[in-house]
Amino acid sequence: MSSLTVHIALVALMLCGLQVGTAQVTQHAMVKAQKAFETGDFAGALTQFELAAKTARRGGRKKDEVAAVLGIIGSAEELMAVRTGQQLAREQAEVAYRRILEIGSKHEQQFAANNLAALLIDSDRGSQALQVLRDIELETLTVSERCVQLYNRGWAAEQTGDVDSAVRDYQDAVANNPAFKPAIHGVFRVLGTGTAESIQRIAKLAFEWSRNGNATFMLESLHELVYKSRNRPGNQYLVLPLVAVYVRLGYISSTFKAQEAEFILSLVCDLSG
Repeated sequence: MSSLTVHIALVALMLCGLQVGTAQVTQHAMVKAQKAFETGDFAGALTQFELAAKTARRGGRKKDEVAAVLGIIGSAEELMAVRTGQQLAREQAEVAYRRILEIGSKHEQQFAANNLAALLIDSDRGSQALQVLRDIELETLTVSERCVQLYNRGWAAEQTGDVDSAVRDYQDAVANNPAFKPAIHGVFRVLGTGTAESIQRIAKLAFEWSRNGNATFMLESLHELVYKSRNRPGNQYLVLPLVAVYVRLGYISSTFKAQEAEFILSLVCDLSG
């Protein structure tokens, strides 16, 4: 046997030993991490999941690494929930999300992209969140998932000051689910601080949305907006959707007469202070 053959054989044995060794370390770390997680020791679990991910990656075991990185995400998210503003956990979660985007399955990537985008938005990094959200294929999602993604896109666009894109994404979310209140809130929030034309846009949307079973919620939202916009031009545009909501809720007759306009107008004035 030549010296080169012997050398290759030794290297192969070393690599095999390394893989067996790292596999054992990974498995041991995963067991410790899961026990720590179950007892509420999320910091300890995070440390062990990170060790498991590192050794799995070193050993080239992608499936094990994915499982460990998902464990990192779960532990970091728990730490963020119980320790508000825990910067280290946020940074660890962000790294883990980005790693899943590289090695996870399509479903896991969508999960990571959604949570990463939410984390970035919460950190006032809307432009970065938009870059992540653009890669998500909305047509592959369920209706509820699509609504969340559209809302996140709108939220991120709102942070960047892109009002038109924000409103469009919020509207698309409502189009997918007329009862998706966060998106409705988003439209009222973005347009409610704008010009008379913006208030007019809200009035048209509120009139349309009140037809989709949201009359009670629309009434609450319109009352709040009337109060907030009482000193701004455009308040009068809110009368029509208010009338529509009152009719749908049975508060006034469906055969709305001209003289009843005084009632609605006085109501607007009362609400406006």
